[in-house]
Amino acid sequence: MPLKLQRPAFLWALLLALLAHAGLVFWPAEPFRMPEPSRLQTTQVMLDDLPQTDGASVDGQATAPGIATMPQDAAQEPGHPAAVDPEPPLSLPQSHSPSLPQPELLPDPVDQQPSVITEPIEQSVRSGSLVSRSLEVARLEAELQSRESLLSERPRVRRITSGAQMSTEEALYLRQWEARVERIGNLNYPEEARRQNLGGRLRLLVVINADGSIREAQLLTSSGHRLLDDAAIRILNLAAPFAPLPESVRAEADVLEIIRTWQFGDGWQAN
Repeated sequence: MPLKLQRPAFLWALLLALLAHAGLVFWPAEPFRMPEPSRLQTTQVMLDDLPQTDGASVDGQATAPGIATMPQDAAQEPGHPAAVDPEPPLSLPQSHSPSLPQPELLPDPVDQQPSVITEPIEQSVRSGSLVSRSLEVARLEAELQSRESLLSERPRVRRITSGAQMSTEEALYLRQWEARVERIGNLNYPEEARRQNLGGRLRLLVVINADGSIREAQLLTSSGHRLLDDAAIRILNLAAPFAPLPESVRAEADVLEIIRTWQFGDGWQAN
């Protein structure tokens, strides 16, 4: 027998269903909230002066005393994998190898023996150099003094030549001197020169001191015959001493130089 519902009950059930659906549709819905992402905890290891161990590995996820943890959001959007922030690099302690003492650089050994030996040698060399210099200076001073002494002792000279101007006293003295030399020369003319009939002219320098003695006799120009040259010097020495120098000459000079040309031939003659 078919089931038959009573119309009033059916209507009430339909009405209640409509009201329930309307309530669900028009009821103000609460805003949808995304579930808070779970907090991923990352660990930052703060290693402070850990001793270095051979073959030991450091685990970035391990925790130990002195480790600080920092929460980081690990939420991901739907459909995307969870983005995990990269862990900060581990701050590994620098290895503190025991500092080896630096070897102290010692100065090169200096052999003192050579210096001990060379120092007296150098001093002796310097002393010898000073001594040689002192001797050289003394020698030069002595030579200078000798020259000064010779200059101071060098006599004042009055020279008379054939063309020189002479005072009356000088001219008179020169004529007397020539006359004496010619007379002595003719008396002592060399016999060998007479036999060989030798002749010639020679030039002589005669230096007469203030007292009339001969200071020096020098041959300036030879006659060409050694016999005649030697005879001229011998005749001058035989004629000395001569008369003392005139007062006018001695007032100005200590010695008198006479230069004359002598002729050998028929006799002994001064020109």
